[in-house]
Amino acid sequence: MRSSGFMRHSDPDLVTWQAGPAAPGCDMGTNTSVATKERITCLCAMWGQKDAISGETCAAADFQQAAYEVLYECVGSMRKVLEHANAKTRNVKQHPRMNGNAMRFDMIGQLPLEIIGWLRDAFHLEQEVVTSALTLNCLFAVAPTVLGTSWGDSPVGGHWRVSVDDFCATKTGPVAPWSHRCLLVMNEPRDGALLRVCEKINATARLRQVVVVIHERPGEKRLSLKHYRRYTTNDVTCTELVILPAGTVSFGHAAGWNDYADRNGTSDNTNTASKRHSHTWTCDEDGHLVAPDAHCPGILRRHDGLLNKRDVRILLLCPPRVTKKTLETIRASHVHKLAFLEEQVVGVLVIQKMDLCGLVQAPPPKPLSGPPRGGLVGGSFRAKDPGRTDDRGGM
Repeated sequence: MRSSGFMRHSDPDLVTWQAGPAAPGCDMGTNTSVATKERITCLCAMWGQKDAISGETCAAADFQQAAYEVLYECVGSMRKVLEHANAKTRNVKQHPRMNGNAMRFDMIGQLPLEIIGWLRDAFHLEQEVVTSALTLNCLFAVAPTVLGTSWGDSPVGGHWRVSVDDFCATKTGPVAPWSHRCLLVMNEPRDGALLRVCEKINATARLRQVVVVIHERPGEKRLSLKHYRRYTTNDVTCTELVILPAGTVSFGHAAGWNDYADRNGTSDNTNTASKRHSHTWTCDEDGHLVAPDAHCPGILRRHDGLLNKRDVRILLLCPPRVTKKTLETIRASHVHKLAFLEEQVVGVLVIQKMDLCGLVQAPPPKPLSGPPRGGLVGGSFRAKDPGRTDDRGGM
């Protein structure tokens, strides 16, 4: 890391570097940004040595500043989104000002990498789309598509080996499909927020498989499958694979996961802003990045506010002729592995429903320890209410 311009931190899993709102190369003293090695490594994998257009070779300082810009846009935007949501909940008369670019980061969701890897393998997915600098990973064969203007607006933006998605509400007309079988992990903050994204999902699903994991919008009643089918055309089949009820899967947002309770003991299930940044990225008053302080590589520390607040639904969208063929490739071993991963990450067997198609006679998965908590009921997995998670490592 030292040769690339990143410096050691007192925490061996963090790095610091002198990049921020000021011009690159200026003396910023001790005011430096902090990031996890994991995040810098993922961004480095998306960075090309030469500019895609000019062919010029990049310098280490170019990557440092570019990495700061894409991380800061995501962190800063989500901070505005969360502050705006908290102000609305507290009925503050004057809400923080919002813009469309910041609001778009609110629709990016985050799952544990084990679940993403299972979806990739089970459905032969090639790319993750609609992700961000803080949620992209290196699990797929094809580089991801990302949200944010900083990827291309930077003077060295041509070095990034990612594609940028633009879902500006003012744009009209047909959208171009993604070029590969893809995965989306989405959060629906309100009805209609994903309209432009759904148009692109449908355009892609007319050609190939799309798997969508969506944290449903707030509401008192569970949404029916018709809610999602209304965005599809007749040449696309929308199949419901799994419904994960509230409190059964670790689900984060574009800037991380919900934090621990604050110093006063306020629960994360409330909308009171936490004073600790245990699981989320933030930035200080000078605009320098601050990594979560309860990070631990390979482990997602559990607490009661980490789990999904609403239903998480997994959908498969593809041409009708492909649907049956795709589902036939799902073996009993895939189902057992998903149940095992959920038990290990969350702590209990929490799969509520999974359409097994021709594999309905497959035996239920057996937890590695303790008595079985669920089984096959009418061709679907049914589980009891999940227990409260503890603070042990989960990933």
